[in-house]
Amino acid sequence: MTHTPTERNGPWYTHPWVWFIIIVPLVSVILSFTMLFVAITNKDSDVRDDWYKDKKAIRQDFRRDDLAVSLQLQSEIRIQGAQVALTLVSPGLLPESAVPPTLDLRLSHPTDEKKDIRLVLRQTGGQNYAGQFTAVPAGRYYVELGCPAWRLKDMTSFPQDALTLKAPVR
Repeated sequence: MTHTPTERNGPWYTHPWVWFIIIVPLVSVILSFTMLFVAITNKDSDVRDDWYKDKKAIRQDFRRDDLAVSLQLQSEIRIQGAQVALTLVSPGLLPESAVPPTLDLRLSHPTDEKKDIRLVLRQTGGQNYAGQFTAVPAGRYYVELGCPAWRLKDMTSFPQDALTLKAPVR
């Protein structure tokens, strides 16, 4: 008994295995270009902090944090709707450079840069400051309060009526 191979008739494009072999790499190439497009259009935001480059090393400057610690600085923030009132508290007398005419309050959303809020608080007398939000924050935020001389940082969730920022204990 002899076995004769069966011949398939018809052109190559009528056979399903040919299309299977062509489609697998084609889908892989299409998905690769899609991922490249997503990576290019959704670039990560830059890091905002006191980082600097020293030759090939990336370092962080802690001078502002150290001054806040040495002054035992603390701020009490009260929020009523869009109004913000802030009082700086320290056990000793604060130097003039630590009580500037304006303070910078930044609320940075952990995942969405479009939800970040920056507020300039103006001095209303002594160690008291006031300002107004353009958009009332809701959700979790990194809070940074400072001036060129010092800064206080924390993480909190909004909405809330009062917030206390303290210099970290080192």
